[in-house]
Amino acid sequence: FDPGLLDILRCPEDLTKLRLATSEELSDLLRRRESGTLRLWSGAAVAESFDGLLIREDGKIGYRMKDGVPVLLIDEALVIDASIGPPAPGSHRPTKK
Repeated sequence: FDPGLLDILRCPEDLTKLRLATSEELSDLLRRRESGTLRLWSGAAVAESFDGLLIREDGKIGYRMKDGVPVLLIDEALVIDASIGPPAPGSHRPTKK
């Protein structure tokens, strides 16, 4: 993964910046996945493993990386903080006039 991409990549839900997960964060989330407590934003349990993670600036949502390629799909986002509500991408987009 090219860290320079972090300057242009954004969360597809709220358009905020993303950062690479630390090794501690990644280990914690992989443990949660193995125990069955890590969920996708769609509500499903996370079945597939991942080798990296991009975390939204508020720390509540993460996007998996497979072979160094980020999966920036809202329904595939990992819920890091359960206090997050359902996705609301429309509320973060400018309205057309």
